[in-house]
Amino acid sequence: MRCMPIVLSQKHVRISRKAFRVAIGVSCALMALSVVRLYATRERVTGLTLSIQKQNASLSSLRHSTRSLPAANETVALSGDPLSQLQLALEGAAAVSKCSIDEFQASPERTPYRSVFTPDTNEPDWMQTSVHVTFTGSLKATLEAVERLRKADLPMEPDSLEITRQGVGANGASVVSLRLAFRVLMKAGGKA
Repeated sequence: MRCMPIVLSQKHVRISRKAFRVAIGVSCALMALSVVRLYATRERVTGLTLSIQKQNASLSSLRHSTRSLPAANETVALSGDPLSQLQLALEGAAAVSKCSIDEFQASPERTPYRSVFTPDTNEPDWMQTSVHVTFTGSLKATLEAVERLRKADLPMEPDSLEITRQGVGANGASVVSLRLAFRVLMKAGGKA
């Protein structure tokens, strides 16, 4: 069997040319749309880059301004209130340990002291208040802050300690969140 040559009429040629022109037109339109989208994406990335540079400059100036603050061991007592002393001790411990305090909650209510370690506490002149604090930083820094707090001259009794990994820092070390719950003890008159 022999192959028959394909014979195209003028009509078929014109239809083929029109279809080819339509295909080229659609391709050009799609390429133009891709160029527009690429340009818009480039503008958005440029805007985001400028925004990040501004934020970095702001953080850098904030970091520079915090270096001029007094050292953490130069604490000034706000008052004789044990919670004020505790807050100063926490801020000092965090600053020296190079971590941050993300949360500080202290109950304003003072209740009679009841130890969780002995069922019969016979200390009617002692009061207690609940405190929650969250340190964020490297594991070493947060544990160091807790150790510094332990060495502070404030009577306290621990309730719980929770450590949660938050992610990875810029230096590749793990960033953790350490939540500490405890009770601060004070004499009924308000002194620790």
